[in-house]
Amino acid sequence: MPNCGRIKYHEKQIEGRCGQHAINNLLQARRSTSNNLNKIAEKLSEEFGIDKEDLNGDDGYYDVSVIVKFLVDRGYEVQQLQESEFYKMSRRQSNRLLGYILGDGRHWKSIIKTNNVDCYCVIDSMDTEKEHIKVLGEYMYENNFEIAIKVLKPTV
Repeated sequence: MPNCGRIKYHEKQIEGRCGQHAINNLLQARRSTSNNLNKIAEKLSEEFGIDKEDLNGDDGYYDVSVIVKFLVDRGYEVQQLQESEFYKMSRRQSNRLLGYILGDGRHWKSIIKTNNVDCYCVIDSMDTEKEHIKVLGEYMYENNFEIAIKVLKPTV
């Protein structure tokens, strides 16, 4: 495994709030809370007539639309990737790339781009260890992720 440097922030799992933790781990600071994510879920529920429990389950697992809305509302550029696009991902990414939030339908985790060229760090709120990887698409595909949210820094 490559050593991609030190990660300064790693939020640990509390209850079932993996989406909240994945956002904070990606942004490397406590930016989201269950309170503001619940408000987004409530707003999306009202706006689109979706049952709120479908957006925020009893276990705290937030739907991808809640996570995307949180990031977009704060100026981040977000692209949702399909599973078929994982292998096509270039190892060299834009300087604006922060990383990815990955979901398998039960759990969210984040992958952040480190300062080292072509090196990424997987941060999972349920794991104390951080995993450093180089072949991003292969990791995503082999770990059965259904959803990948690519997150770019806001343009100024």
